[in-house]
Amino acid sequence: MEWLSGRFKAAEPGGAERRGTLSLVTKVFIVLQLVFSIALGTLAIVIAGQTHNWKELADQYQVKATTAETVRSQAQAQWGVERAQVADRLATQQGELLRRAEKLSSLAAELDSTKSELARQQVKNDELGASLSEVSKSLEVELARAERLEARNNELLAMATDLRQRNLDLNERVKELTTNVTLLEQQVRAFQQQRFALEQQLSGLQRQLKRAGVSVITAEAVVEPSDTRTAPLVPQVAVPIRGHIEHIEGNIAQISVGSDDGVDPGMTFVIYRDGKYIGKIVVEEVDAGQSAGTLSHLQEQTKVGDKVADEARFEMVH
Repeated sequence: MEWLSGRFKAAEPGGAERRGTLSLVTKVFIVLQLVFSIALGTLAIVIAGQTHNWKELADQYQVKATTAETVRSQAQAQWGVERAQVADRLATQQGELLRRAEKLSSLAAELDSTKSELARQQVKNDELGASLSEVSKSLEVELARAERLEARNNELLAMATDLRQRNLDLNERVKELTTNVTLLEQQVRAFQQQRFALEQQLSGLQRQLKRAGVSVITAEAVVEPSDTRTAPLVPQVAVPIRGHIEHIEGNIAQISVGSDDGVDPGMTFVIYRDGKYIGKIVVEEVDAGQSAGTLSHLQEQTKVGDKVADEARFEMVH
């Protein structure tokens, strides 16, 4: 046994130095391996001594022992390499962990800054919301005022339109009255000329009667004197009744003149637009300020606002 143990020890070159550098676990593993190898070797020698040649068995076990040592050395070298790799990975992960911790600190600081900025923006939003509410109230007030002004403007426009229409009607009436005045002046001049001619004839007849010795009674002697002056007879001048169409329903139309303007049932009115003949309307019903009648002799479609004038006096003047 001592010889076999010496053989195993001699087979380990530099074994003492290597064992000094190995760790405790490796030493225990080697001791256990040696003890196990010795036990197996002893058992094998006992068995081989009974059945085979002990020298051949010893050589075989020596080869196995050498192989086991080689495997152990490779395993130890591999374990060292893996430990170094693990240490490198651990160092790398620690460095990455430090970088991530620094980045996390930076992100936390940025988050705090963002929260502060968000709070300032919220305050500004609240201020803007209050300002917007005030502006909305002011806008509502201005819109209500604008609506009132628009309603007033519409009223003024309606009044202006009505006044413009009345002005046009008055202008037409002024033209008619001017025409009538001109006609009256012409008639007055004609009557004055006739009077002068009659006075000349009367004077001539009076002179002839005086020469004939016939007493002459003048018109002044017959007419009793009076302080009151008699109004001269003025011929009646034809002035047409003018108006416009206010409403149309089917073949019935309503006009803006009535009995107060001299309209009687059965009168015929001429309908015209911009000096163009449109048709006629025969009055059937008359009120104080309005009349209604049937449309006839239409040249084109009648519209509300078309002018009307009574046919009889309109043709007399024109």
